[in-house]
Amino acid sequence: MRNRKHTRGLSLLLCAALLAGQLGTTVYAEGSSTGNREVVCEHHPEHTEACGYMEAEPGQPCQHQHTGDCYTDELICGFDDEDAPTATDSDATTVHEHTQECYALDCPHERGEHDEDCGYVETVKGHPCGFVCDECGNKELEADNGNNPPAPDLPETDLEQPEEAAVFTITDFDGLDEAVQYQTISPGTKLDMLNLPATLGASGYTVGEDTEPAPIIIEGVMWKPDTEYDDTAEQGGYTFTPVLPAGYTREGDVALPEIYVRIVAANVTLANDINDNDYDTDDVAAFQAILDENPSLVSGDVKKNDPASWAGLVMWDESNPKRIKSLRLEGRSLSGRLDVSGLTNLIALYCESNNLETLDGLGSLTKLDILKCSWNNLETLDGLGSLTALTLLDCPENNLETLDGLGSLTKLIELNCSGNQLTALDVSGLSSLDDRFSSCENNPFASFKTKDGKTLTVNQTTGGTVWTTAFDFSSNEIKLEAKPDTGYSFKEWKTLPDDATPSGNTASFILDNRVTVQAAFIKVAALSDLSLSAGTLTPDFDPAITDYTASVSYDTSSVTISATPAYSGEMSGDTDTKDLVVGPNTFKITVTSEDKNAVKEYTVIITRAEAVPVTGVTLDKTDYTLYTNKDPQTFKLQPTVKPDNAIDKTVRWKSSNTAVATVDGDGNVTAVSTGTATITATTKDGNKDANCVVTVETYSSGGGDGDNDNSSRSYVTITTPKPPRPDSPVLAVVETPVTVGNGTATGTANDGDTSEAITKALNAAKQQGRDKYGIAVQYDATTAATYDGFSITLKRATLNRLLDPNNGVKYMTLHTSIVDMTFGLAELSEIVRQSSGDVTFTAAKVTGLTGDALSAIGTRPAYDLNISYQKDGKPVYLSSVGSVSVGLAYTPAATEQAGGLYLVYADGKGGVEWLYRSSYDAGSGSVIGSVNHFSV
Repeated sequence: MRNRKHTRGLSLLLCAALLAGQLGTTVYAEGSSTGNREVVCEHHPEHTEACGYMEAEPGQPCQHQHTGDCYTDELICGFDDEDAPTATDSDATTVHEHTQECYALDCPHERGEHDEDCGYVETVKGHPCGFVCDECGNKELEADNGNNPPAPDLPETDLEQPEEAAVFTITDFDGLDEAVQYQTISPGTKLDMLNLPATLGASGYTVGEDTEPAPIIIEGVMWKPDTEYDDTAEQGGYTFTPVLPAGYTREGDVALPEIYVRIVAANVTLANDINDNDYDTDDVAAFQAILDENPSLVSGDVKKNDPASWAGLVMWDESNPKRIKSLRLEGRSLSGRLDVSGLTNLIALYCESNNLETLDGLGSLTKLDILKCSWNNLETLDGLGSLTALTLLDCPENNLETLDGLGSLTKLIELNCSGNQLTALDVSGLSSLDDRFSSCENNPFASFKTKDGKTLTVNQTTGGTVWTTAFDFSSNEIKLEAKPDTGYSFKEWKTLPDDATPSGNTASFILDNRVTVQAAFIKVAALSDLSLSAGTLTPDFDPAITDYTASVSYDTSSVTISATPAYSGEMSGDTDTKDLVVGPNTFKITVTSEDKNAVKEYTVIITRAEAVPVTGVTLDKTDYTLYTNKDPQTFKLQPTVKPDNAIDKTVRWKSSNTAVATVDGDGNVTAVSTGTATITATTKDGNKDANCVVTVETYSSGGGDGDNDNSSRSYVTITTPKPPRPDSPVLAVVETPVTVGNGTATGTANDGDTSEAITKALNAAKQQGRDKYGIAVQYDATTAATYDGFSITLKRATLNRLLDPNNGVKYMTLHTSIVDMTFGLAELSEIVRQSSGDVTFTAAKVTGLTGDALSAIGTRPAYDLNISYQKDGKPVYLSSVGSVSVGLAYTPAATEQAGGLYLVYADGKGGVEWLYRSSYDAGSGSVIGSVNHFSV
């Protein structure tokens, strides 16, 4: 509700300002609300965040309605039940009947214990402007400081309040910026000079609405110190907490954010007529030496011979000549040593998050007030005892084993030495130490003495170390952890105070006197190694894991178990060669520790598989042609015995007509004379057969002098099948856009486009009465750019679609401007069977031919063709998928005979195989051919 009294008072002040305006116009700052306005001097025309001005915010009264639960059984009306008169017809109107008001009220809402349902919101008082004008000589202006005439009391306005103000429940506060949360100031700093933000980030929800937290910005935040702020204090500190505006409440134990302000004595010499370019030569030389030892600091705008450019690394005072008062080297990748001996005027040294091993010359910094050297590799702080002006020592996460001279730092307020190797710490003489800002956890103390003289003595024993993992300087609560060395384990706490709470190898208690503790450790019983001569341990061996399994095939009838005891222990059990039966075989190994105090048993279960019989055999070729007078005159058959885990995959070979062709024990077939022979592979287990019909012919060129021109033949690195008849199926063409980079066209066939093309082709075949012939799918690589290689991928879904019998696909062609590849249905099925996931078809131009390949191909195009899929992030190449048809784009030279062009297969070692069934097709402008293998 507005305060009309203040409005009238403001009118009087404005009148005074208008009268004074005859001598010159003056503008004043005012509050934004007529309910809490203030006028300050002309040098503060409007309120800012720094002045702290804040208007009052009205609250919301409690809307709770009393129920029977709000009253006690105590009567307060003056009529007892026994004394109440009996009602008669004549006096019935005088009989007293008890109501709720007759009983004493005991409602929590009357005691100020409100809840969310009652809608109560506390009224927030305003805050006066804290601006102090040095020019006008004004004191801090408050709402009633005597500088303003008193305002008469005026009646309240009749403005209505809203029925219910929304209440926002805070579930979490955003973290404050480190520079805001931790502030260091000099004596004499005014309150309005502190960085106390007027806004806070938080998360929460509006009461009565969705309780899902949402981010908000709280405005109009005020801050109050834990003790009255004194700008004349020479040292000490304050903790500021926010005063939230009306309408905000905190959920549960949500803590208010805090700002920590520490007062440090200033050490700046003021001088008149300062020469900005006059720097102390000794300080300049000392820092230049640091730059020489750490050249990485000289980068960007930093110049070795320009002290003004060192602003990001040093801070200069205002003396003449200027001295370095602060060194800022945090996170600068410094290593080795940092020599600060020449910087004798240094007040603050920041060198956290580096790899420093020593701080040389630390003892010469007798004016040092702040030392922050955390997260380094420091082992000592030599000269620490000379830093008697030090108020902050922050050295956690180093390798410090001692803090010699710490007792001399009687002005020390903050100490953080956590995460070191300190074996002793005594802070009993540091009376100024602030419990809130000090920590020493995670150190292996053998001796520890608190600020109030309480002592901890740890009798460290063989086999481990007792670490102080937590200590509260305010309550003296301490937590210890007994950490065993390698080869040892924790056994028990030998000595602990009576009030200690042990839990395994940890214990906690209040350090309230002289306390001695001791832990006991024992040798570990464990293996350092465990392995099998066959099979693989599951899981991988770990000394702490005692149960393992392994599997071996049926033909593994025995296994050798090898084990090694750790830490000089003794071992017994199954550690030699063991016979295996079909099924699980259990073996145990027992390890005893060197001191006989511990025993551990390891178990290995090895399962031997049952015998798997052969069910069949196939050959990679079912027919092949050899020649008596040209290549190929020999080839090798590759058998595949099923199933894959058959126990005996031995195969015997036989030729039905050794006068035509012979076969050796490895499946190598050699032509003898013209005719036909059947090569049979028979499995030893089960006598399963597979055949290949071999035809041996004598090659005739059909005329001419028989001198074949090798230089007119092309080169290809894969075999290809017989091309299907192009006029039988209806052709579905899918345009596949590709991108060209480094000469290679790359693209992926679109499965949606494939589905659409198949549907259209099936409809066309049906309309034309050719549906019995099926369809064919051709992917055309489309791009205006030229290329000499390609990489085209078919998704697994697309491959499955091509093989769907309902789609009637007979073959698939990849059509590019350099190479065509055609795959029949059998070859596509084989590709799918041998691969997983997507399949990629590639052609890469080959150069640097040698031997017969170079002689046969010369400068004509040659390509390396591959089919692959990805497994574990690496390509897996398919070496045999059946028959593949290939068309190699080529334009014959004027001197070349088109009928003398053939495809040539090169084996990668310079050798060649002439594909005499290939030929040049003038219609497609390609040399087309097929072979019965596809290899890398």
